[in-house]
Amino acid sequence: MTVAYRATALIREACELGEGPIYRESDGTLFFVDIDGKALHSLRVSDGEHSHSDYGRPVCAVALTQEDLLAVIFDDEVTVMATHASEQLWTGGLDPSLRFNDAQVDPAGNLLVGTTHRDFSPGKAGLYHLVDGHLKPLREGLGLSNGLGWSADGGELYHIDSLAQEILVAAYDPARAEIKREVRRLDVSGYSGVPDGMTVDSEGCLWIAFFGGGEVVRITPEGKVLARVSLDTPRPTSVCLGGRGFKTMFITTAQHPQGPAHEGGGLYSVSGMIAGRPAHRLAWRAHGSS
Repeated sequence: MTVAYRATALIREACELGEGPIYRESDGTLFFVDIDGKALHSLRVSDGEHSHSDYGRPVCAVALTQEDLLAVIFDDEVTVMATHASEQLWTGGLDPSLRFNDAQVDPAGNLLVGTTHRDFSPGKAGLYHLVDGHLKPLREGLGLSNGLGWSADGGELYHIDSLAQEILVAAYDPARAEIKREVRRLDVSGYSGVPDGMTVDSEGCLWIAFFGGGEVVRITPEGKVLARVSLDTPRPTSVCLGGRGFKTMFITTAQHPQGPAHEGGGLYSVSGMIAGRPAHRLAWRAHGSS
């Protein structure tokens, strides 16, 4: 039997294109980005205090370092925001017709970043490992690189290509940040909407936001549907589990440009969920630190 949940809005009209929620348990803060709004948002979960920083350029994703700092993925740059100074991990060299999109840190602390064509032309996107200031290709010729996740031991990678409407399940080596072989591809073209962002819970199941479908779906790595979370807006974009015990689901959404004014773009939540796992931390230290 498929379990049904209903998400409710925490913040209405927060973003034009909300994405990339990630929870920092050390201070109970949820971070998420607004790609088109060019901003980074934060929400203190305990009391709902919400703030945002405007950057004047697309902010595409955010990750956490081992020191609990923020690594911000802009459209063509990756920067760690330290307390007194920032450090660029990568800048320049990306084809101007492309931009970064979703990004995640693997269980060994490696940063994987995906790309998309700015006009969503198929076959132009890729998935890369950012290492020593270089982008090492892991997958190329994709439609739109999106959600990423791993099994608990890191031995399986899950990766969404939104335009292909499929999820790659692959054997993965975290120590080398390498895809060893394809295990299977999950065709999700029969679902309502397009697969976008995702997270993996403590039981190893995938929660996938279906953009245009108005729901988040929980599936096994073999593709069996176990649960659905419905929203009152059609464009969920990504999802994470956080809060106390990692049992609250947070869902970002996007506005509908042809819909009613201010439809979508809010942050949604569902409590009492199957627990998630802490976000993996980027293995990064400031220059000069030991």
